[in-house]
Amino acid sequence: MPTLTQSACQLLLGLSAALPLAAQAGPTTINLFFDGAGTSQPVDAAQGTGSWTGSLTPGFGSDLSESLLSSVLYKLDASGASLSGSFQFSSQDLASTLTGLLTGSDADGDGQFEIDYQILSGSGAFNRASGYGLSFISFDRPLNTAGNYTEAGVLSFAVPEPSSFGLLGLALLGVALTRRKPVGPTLRG
Repeated sequence: MPTLTQSACQLLLGLSAALPLAAQAGPTTINLFFDGAGTSQPVDAAQGTGSWTGSLTPGFGSDLSESLLSSVLYKLDASGASLSGSFQFSSQDLASTLTGLLTGSDADGDGQFEIDYQILSGSGAFNRASGYGLSFISFDRPLNTAGNYTEAGVLSFAVPEPSSFGLLGLALLGVALTRRKPVGPTLRG
């Protein structure tokens, strides 16, 4: 029968074999260089609220090849020089999303906003994503006209690997199974 010291040594050996595997399973960083376009419309002109919907198309050097659908709700301040709001970017099958907050400013008053995206969460392939983004968006035509904005920018976010704890759990299960001895007498023939 193994002693407590022998059992502890076996457990430590199993953990020492599993930890390097778990450490390799770190977060995946995804960079998306994109061009976007869509339609912006005021929701309530008196309140300065609005939305835009469109798509983000991956450009050269992007880690994603699929376009994302873009949906933004914003509030424009009274002077029209800054906006804030929330966003959701979704895969085309809507199975994966990125959500967060945005701020922007039009310091020059030329209708081109500098947008800062703060990615706070995600779902599906982007589960628990976090990161940031920067883009420039231009509203070229009157609002409510189809295709009245263009956007270019980059998103950079990390998606934690779900397998770290799974690998550790499998290693502990393996250690437990290797320690198991048959119960009862064995028959010899």
